[in-house]
Amino acid sequence: MKALGPILIIDEKSKKAKVLVQWLHELGCEKVDISSNGYSGLEYLGYETYKLVFVSTTLPLLKMEELIPKILKLQPALKIVLIGPFLEEPLTAHIENAVSVHLEDIDNRKELEKLLRKWEEKELRTLSVKIIGATPVMKEYFAYLGKIQKSSVTVLIFGESGTGKELTARALHEGGARSEKPFVTVNCAAIPETLMESELFGHERGAFTGAVEKRIGRFEMADEGTIFFDEVAELSPVIQSKLLRILEEQSFERVGGNETVHVDVRIISATNKDLKKLVRKGLFREDLYYRLNAISIYVPPLRNRKEDIPRLIYYFLEKYLIKTGKTGAMTVDDKALELLKKQDWPGNVRELENVIMRAMVQSEDSVIGVEDLSFTDEKNQDEKSFNRPMEDFIVDKMMGVETLYEGQLINRLSSWDELEREAIEKALIESDFNVSKAAGILNIGRMTFYRKMKLYAIKAKNLYAIKTRKQT
Repeated sequence: MKALGPILIIDEKSKKAKVLVQWLHELGCEKVDISSNGYSGLEYLGYETYKLVFVSTTLPLLKMEELIPKILKLQPALKIVLIGPFLEEPLTAHIENAVSVHLEDIDNRKELEKLLRKWEEKELRTLSVKIIGATPVMKEYFAYLGKIQKSSVTVLIFGESGTGKELTARALHEGGARSEKPFVTVNCAAIPETLMESELFGHERGAFTGAVEKRIGRFEMADEGTIFFDEVAELSPVIQSKLLRILEEQSFERVGGNETVHVDVRIISATNKDLKKLVRKGLFREDLYYRLNAISIYVPPLRNRKEDIPRLIYYFLEKYLIKTGKTGAMTVDDKALELLKKQDWPGNVRELENVIMRAMVQSEDSVIGVEDLSFTDEKNQDEKSFNRPMEDFIVDKMMGVETLYEGQLINRLSSWDELEREAIEKALIESDFNVSKAAGILNIGRMTFYRKMKLYAIKAKNLYAIKTRKQT
């Protein structure tokens, strides 16, 4: 039961609660906490992230109608199991919908184990691909995703930027027969056209200047697995033709080679553009379009599922807790939550993720308020926001912005201190080592800039020497 993670029991320490703790340990649940009342249970939820909470219906002090909303506000994705007799006053529809199941009698261990096993299997299936959503439009999306996961035919994913197209591709891969095999990503917009052929098909030694050894390409890396073409509309006509051949024959030759290489790959593509329109304009091959579009799936924009915003927020608060240097659970106050729900989110989930991480960095306590929020789209802001170049630089890096380096796409993830130091050094170099200008670039005070230089032992003369060596 490790996949279910930590479990909390909120009960007045009855004998049945103790038996439940013992059962859960025997079933393999490593961490089980027990709280004697609703108030202390909420304290537990403020410090620890749980996957499942058992709540007694006979708790003193807090009624269910008060306790359940408070639980969900702290951890919206939490599964709630009520244990004990049914209440004399029926629960409201909102509370009833939030409860996963009500077990009047927990003496039936087999029934409890069956329930937990079912949840664990579901958790394991989605453990590495976390797509958050419970709105009607997302339920339709999940249902269709489940139908096409087992197939090996090509899939074309449509959706605006930031909606989660790559996550969808990963979910298709991990839910299918090729899940144990490689999943290889190709960002068509990030790889220069001159490098694309070598990246996809590899090259032989001596194929061109600098090809000092044989190198396999992305298709060979993905053999028996899945290759994902993100922003497929950006492929050049030459690469489109070569991709069409792969789809038809599952074979190719490396650059500078004569040997035909055979592969078995599933191709999944994604785009935020209207490919039919590009076909009509002659910018995208019609035959390739139909080959890629054997099955298509649409990822809805965030503005069409705003009820999911609180769930996404609390997921990001948990995800970035350690990276942003916070020591305890964080939450969002009501005014900030309402402001976040009002936004149109043209950048979708990725934009929301960026805003939440930026707010976590900016917030000085465990509650994010309106003053901590900063939006990049000025048309959509209802409150004053601030230009924070240094935070922008660090947030982008911490979110794992992809960088092309020596032909390989890498994620640059570092600690906050390392990234702040990098931002300061970069500003110094860009300003020709003028501290006032460098501070202006990062939108921080001159004395603050000096303090940070001292903190990280940054010497302008050392940076100048490095810059000079690189230029010579």
